[in-house]
Amino acid sequence: MRKTKTIVLAAILLAVSMAGGCSSNPSSEKARRDAEKGAERARREERQVRDSAKRAMEARLTEIENRIKALKAEWKPASDKAQRQIQEQMNQLESEMKNLRKRLSVWDDKTTEAWNRLKDSTESALAKLERKVEELRSDKKK
Repeated sequence: MRKTKTIVLAAILLAVSMAGGCSSNPSSEKARRDAEKGAERARREERQVRDSAKRAMEARLTEIENRIKALKAEWKPASDKAQRQIQEQMNQLESEMKNLRKRLSVWDDKTTEAWNRLKDSTESALAKLERKVEELRSDKKK
């Protein structure tokens, strides 16, 4: 990720520096166009990395949702008290998943730095959800 960020920044800086010193010289015009193309290519590559990361996180979230549905079915035969307790925990997990989905929906509107923070916090929240689901699964086996 740092490499992509560095490439994007370098391409943008190159494009700006080339554009700043423009003259009517054909070679400088070509250099400016090349710099602009490089910057555009770097932005496209960064977008692809973002989209790929977003799809991966959405897939993890869907997997967690499926695991929660399976857990609900496993807990059906439990006592009423156990079912109430597990339902409370499931509701909390579902609320956290809904918040994560909301975060992912505004993913595209972020700057590179904000996107990196959002990505890190979302990955952390997903890992936390996965641990909670595993804890519930372990509780069921006891």
